[in-house]
This record gives sequence, C-alpha cells and structure tokens, in this order.
Amino acid sequence: CGIFLTDIPYGIDYKPEGDALDKAKNKDISKKILGFYEDKPAEIMSLVEKVIQQMSRLGRPNCFVYMFCAFRHWNYLVGVFQENGFDVYNKPITWIRGSFAMGRFLSGICRLPARWPASSSDCILFASRGNAALAKQGQPDVILCSPITTTEKVHIVQRPLPLLTELIS
Repeated sequence: CGIFLTDIPYGIDYKPEGDALDKAKNKDISKKILGFYEDKPAEIMSLVEKVIQQMSRLGRPNCFVYMFCAFRHWNYLVGVFQENGFDVYNKPITWIRGSFAMGRFLSGICRLPARWPASSSDCILFASRGNAALAKQGQPDVILCSPITTTEKVHIVQRPLPLLTELIS
C-alpha cells in the first residue's frame, strides 16, 4: 500500500450523546452501524500499536500515512511510528472544522461551554517511509473544511469527502 488514510478511535472515553443518540433511537438504527464503540485509552492504544505494526509490514518501502488522532496521544503515536520505521512530520496537520466568516470560525463543539472553549479542529498525524514524494508539494499543514452536518452523517465521526480528497491528492 502506498497511502494509509485512517481515522482511529481516539482513546478519550468518547461517549455519544444528543443528536447521535436521538438518531439511533428515532430511526431504530444499530449503535454499531452509527459507529458507537468502547473508547477506553489503554485498549485503543494497544489496538493502534498493532495497526501501525501492520502498516509497517504491508506498506510499500515508500509510503505515507495520514492518521486522525487525539492531540493528547500525539507524542505516544509519534514514538510508535518511529519504532516501526516511519518518519513523522514535526507537528500535526490540523483540520479546521467549519467555515470562516466575518473574522470568526462558525463551527465548534463543546460539552462544557462554561468551562472549555469549543473544539474546532482535529489532529492528523502525517508519517512517511522511504523516499515517498508528495504529489502536491508545499501544501499548508492546515486545512479549512466544513464538517458533515449531523443529519447527513452515516457514521458518528464521518469525515467530509473534500477533506479526505485534499489529504490524498
């Protein structure tokens, strides 16, 4: 494989609520189909280590990896990739979820708005092996792209196609 593009569980004890749970209840859709899963950090990081080992085994000598991940696991994942023969870009590629109008971002999610700012970005680890060359060189490490609306999502953490296309093109 020349490119791995993966959106792993984040290992942050994620528990869906609100619109996601309502969608499952109102449409009698399986929680498994919507992407509900146990997100325990120790279990997820153990699984991710095995996934990275398989990327190393199955990937071409010159290949790329784009892995959506939690910021809190960045340093740990960098180490696992390096142990498996990958070079990792020195900081995450950042996806800014939303649009920009009148000097403000128009999107963000926060379960405790009185305590924390709304999250409007996601972290994407970028790794390579060998002498792989990017098709579009010199692109910025920040991507502004609107998320998929809750009503349009098939999966709870579904990523927009334009974002995925931008990463692999």
